[in-house]
Amino acid sequence: MNNIIGVVDSGLGGLLVLEALKSAYPHHHYIYIGDQLHAPYGDCTKDELLQYGMTILEYFYHRQVQDVVIACNTLCANALIDLQDAYPNMRIHGIIDATCLQLKGISKKNILVLATHATVQKHAYRDTLKKIVDANVWELACPKLVPMIEANEEEDALKKVLEDYLEPYIGNVDAVILGCTHYPIIAKHIQNILQVDVFDSNQAIIHELPFHNDKGQGKLEIYTTKDAERMHDQIKTIIKKDYLVSKLKLD
Repeated sequence: MNNIIGVVDSGLGGLLVLEALKSAYPHHHYIYIGDQLHAPYGDCTKDELLQYGMTILEYFYHRQVQDVVIACNTLCANALIDLQDAYPNMRIHGIIDATCLQLKGISKKNILVLATHATVQKHAYRDTLKKIVDANVWELACPKLVPMIEANEEEDALKKVLEDYLEPYIGNVDAVILGCTHYPIIAKHIQNILQVDVFDSNQAIIHELPFHNDKGQGKLEIYTTKDAERMHDQIKTIIKKDYLVSKLKLD
């Protein structure tokens, strides 16, 4: 039986990580959970994040999932070590280190990290980057972006909000890290505004995780903790995939 890989995020963003994994390892069985009932995670306390993460991991444990990718920077920044300690028999993988390692050996002197408020508060990217590169690191919380992305806001509205966030950094940075898995959905707008290299978690995770090519048929289960029909429509419109989505009630 092929290995089951669990992937979790607060909503749509982690699906881009899932797509990268499916492309690299198409024969695995994937279970994706978007915890939209409690989104956005960036507004949650650490205690709340730990509670949500533990509930999802308990579900994965009972499904005999061996590997879990926490495709949520906010959850990684605030609860990853606690979750790993709570489930020592599961391999729980974060995405922050993998994302930062893309800049190893690359000459970038001024790096801007875009993330949720909860990720910025923990300085997870700044502290990780300081071990890898000799650079100035700025962290910018963008709390308006995740709700707008999940709501599939008009591009003009998204661009306006991005311009307001990024205007002080135009010409002052030479690399951007998307420290939220939702942000690659609007990466082209970020790159157009700042005109610098943009790094995200999607391909980074492939290079850092110790997975192998399985021989199974490949299987995909996608769950939301809120509204399955809405998430199906979101995925079809934003991610351009027509996936079956089921509602998952977690106790």
